[in-house]
Amino acid sequence: MYLQDIKTKFTRMDRNIDGGEAENIDGFKIFNQKVRLMGVASNLQLSDKLLKEAIWYVLNNYAEIGHYLEEHYKKCNVHSPNCINRTHQTEFPTWFRKHVQDQRITNPLDVTADLYALACGPEPKVASYAACIINGKRFHTKQCELRRRTQNSRALVTGDESTNNVDFYDVINDIVELRYIGWRWVYLFMCDWFDVGDPRRGIRIDNHMTSINMDRTWNKDEPFMLACQASQYFYIRDIRAKGR
Repeated sequence: MYLQDIKTKFTRMDRNIDGGEAENIDGFKIFNQKVRLMGVASNLQLSDKLLKEAIWYVLNNYAEIGHYLEEHYKKCNVHSPNCINRTHQTEFPTWFRKHVQDQRITNPLDVTADLYALACGPEPKVASYAACIINGKRFHTKQCELRRRTQNSRALVTGDESTNNVDFYDVINDIVELRYIGWRWVYLFMCDWFDVGDPRRGIRIDNHMTSINMDRTWNKDEPFMLACQASQYFYIRDIRAKGR
């Protein structure tokens, strides 16, 4: 304990340290997730559908651009009242990019580098990782832990008022790094979501235990979550119900 500059069990870094704050001038939280990536990155080409879903999830879950989302939603309400949500999701990324690019020409001081990077969107190719550490917790993909005794591929998104306080449970299939201009990154978990909408066949909440039916999944068109949204939980087999 008294030796200087010598690594001992008293002085070594915690194995789940996430690396500290990312360096970013403008300070957009979306680009400042404290993530420590593990292993070698694999270049991954997402399908057009998955890439659009990833871009939409990032934009729709970032409060700092809420006024842009609200403005576009009002336009959709006027021009496409019969399919507001679908039109909003499909057309917002393009509208947002053009709106910010025009704003950068007319009022350049109002457009920060982070805002411009977010509006331009990520590169088509993404990086894929099998493991990472965030918020002091270690996460693996489902494939990574097949031969392990430990369980780190389960994640939980705590519900809020927008989801009627419903908690969402999932298993992580991939850890994706979206690359934006100016050496900016956004980290997403690509998941299978378990069905928590059916209190009889999907989820059962008792006084001391929550039981999830892992054979039932839902929200297959929304497979992403921000890595910073994830809490960690663990499964044990429920001997009272088959398949849970």
